[in-house]
Amino acid sequence: MPVSTLQYFFGNRVDLLHAAFDHVASQELEAMADSLRDSADPWEQLRRLLNIGVPHSDQTDPVWRTWVEYWRAAIRDDELREGTVTVYRRWRGLVEQVVRTGIESGRFRSDVDPALAAFQLTALADGIAVPIVLQDPFLTSGGTAPAEIVIDVAARLLDVTQ
Repeated sequence: MPVSTLQYFFGNRVDLLHAAFDHVASQELEAMADSLRDSADPWEQLRRLLNIGVPHSDQTDPVWRTWVEYWRAAIRDDELREGTVTVYRRWRGLVEQVVRTGIESGRFRSDVDPALAAFQLTALADGIAVPIVLQDPFLTSGGTAPAEIVIDVAARLLDVTQ
């Protein structure tokens, strides 16, 4: 696509990046919210959220590259940073809601702070994305699935027998 066409629709690179991120984030958050509707079991709901939120080794495609590019740009741009904070607030809110429900139902251990657990799990999900996007063979060679690593940590954190 010619640069002039991109400039016509988006104005500049930052606007294009913002639109791409909004599109990716909206789709992901919608899929996460939808995944909660099919099951009443908090553990199953959390597994589904993490399977959506953690990149798979075959997801070194534009979705996760978009995230990485957006993070890089958001470091230097207040507007982009605020958009990122809003998305994370929504994602952590979904995870926190599920953790809180799991604690209240007795499915998860009772001494866990739901907000802290949500922050820890979402941070781990993003942290594992970097070596995947960089195609680290440990995660991309078909061995251990990245989502299963994060799910294992969640099970240990919440004292859930898988």
